Amino acid sequence: MVFINGIPLIAIECKHPDSNDPMSDAISQHLRNHFPDEIPHFFCVTQILIAIAPNTAQYATTATEREFWAVWKEEVGLEQFEAELYALINVLPSHAQSQQLLSWRKAWEQSKIRELWAAGARKVSEQDRLLYSLLNPARLLDLIFGYVLFDNGTKKIARYQQYFAVKATIDRVEAG
Repeated sequence: MVFINGIPLIAIECKHPDSNDPMSDAISQHLRNHFPDEIPHFFCVTQILIAIAPNTAQYATTATEREFWAVWKEEVGLEQFEAELYALINVLPSHAQSQQLLSWRKAWEQSKIRELWAAGARKVSEQDRLLYSLLNPARLLDLIFGYVLFDNGTKKIARYQQYFAVKATIDRVEAG
C-alpha cells in the first residue's frame, strides 16, 4: 500500500518469481480482493493498482479486467531516466539504515539481504521502471488528478501513450 495523507491511494501486489505466472497471480489477487466477501470497500479511494514480479510490472485502476492491465514506458528523456534509476537502485544503505531494515528480520533473511547488497550493482528491471515512473510524487499526483476518470461508471486510467500525447498536445497549445 502507498498511503498519501493516510489515504490508501495505491495498492501493490508483488508475487514471488517461483510462481508459474506471477503477473497473472498478482492481477488475479487484486481482482479477487474486489469480491463482496473480500475487501471491496477498501478500494473506494484506491486509484491505482500495481502488479509486480521481479522482471515484469503492470498497472490499472480498481476493478480493471485482466486484458486491460498495461505496462508503462517512458517516452521522454529515456537515457537520463535510466541513468537516474540505475544510480538510485544501487545506493547502499548507511549503517543506521541497514540496522533499521534488518533488525526485525530473521537471521537467514538478514544474511540473504546482506548477500544481495554485497553482490554489487544490479540492472534496472521493469518493476523498477514502473514503480519509479508511476510513484514519482509529481507524476502520481498528475495521474490521479488528470488521468483517472469514470467512463459510464467504470474507473479508467490513461496508458502511457495517452499520458504523453496529452502532455505534448498541451505543451504545443501553450507554446502557441
